[in-house]
Amino acid sequence: MQIANSGARLGSFYCSMKLESILTSIVDFDDDKWGEDEYANALSNALHELRRIKPVFPDVMIDRLLQSQKYNVASHGIYALEAKGTKTALQKLIKTHSDEDEWHRRDTLANAIETLSSKLSLPVGVDGDGYIVL
Repeated sequence: MQIANSGARLGSFYCSMKLESILTSIVDFDDDKWGEDEYANALSNALHELRRIKPVFPDVMIDRLLQSQKYNVASHGIYALEAKGTKTALQKLIKTHSDEDEWHRRDTLANAIETLSSKLSLPVGVDGDGYIVL
């Protein structure tokens, strides 16, 4: 994965496609086989590069990213969902925000909700501890 990531950063089309193939095939981003530390830096760097190449990820991949316990991985799911730019994506961000307990993720989700709602011209409001589309 790191070689494909490096090659993609250097502009290799083949490495970009290989990186996409590797990342979209991952079922559990928290699996120990990725040999990541608690911050998941290698995965996060690879996901960042993939988002640069292809900002909109498949729905199944976004769901897998959002399930990660590692903020640096889950945040890429949040950004990819925001990049979809649809009302459905906004509703999913709102639902994910209401289900989330960890403050850092909640903050990232809140920023994504507010940014996407503005892009869609759909006002959102705070309802208790969460958001609703007005």
